[in-house]
Amino acid sequence: TEKALATFNKAIASNPKSPLCKFHRASVYFALGRHVEALKELEELKEIIPKESSVYYLIGKVHKKLGNTDLALQHFSWATDLDPKGASNQIKEAFDPAIGRNTVDPEESPLSPALDEYPSESNSGKPSY
Repeated sequence: TEKALATFNKAIASNPKSPLCKFHRASVYFALGRHVEALKELEELKEIIPKESSVYYLIGKVHKKLGNTDLALQHFSWATDLDPKGASNQIKEAFDPAIGRNTVDPEESPLSPALDEYPSESNSGKPSY
């Protein structure tokens, strides 16, 4: 990660407005736990590409790590507004990593309907043969 950071620093020195390099450098800062630096980078990036949902999503993750839940939710909401399909699963996983894993049996999930809510031969009112 340190080599990657050095590479992004060189790239940004030669092209200070490169959105991709700035985003990746912010991601490296985040991965290293350098949240304040990541946030500074992302706020600058937000000025360059104001409609990029992944920037708002990463800002939300940084704020979550910093304990700023309100700001995290605000940025996750903006990310969702910008990319309703792409951001929603990432945001759910940011708040509950278990959502991204298939560790819960669907029949035991609190979000699943109870078995008696499904129509079947035994509870549909139709005779079973």
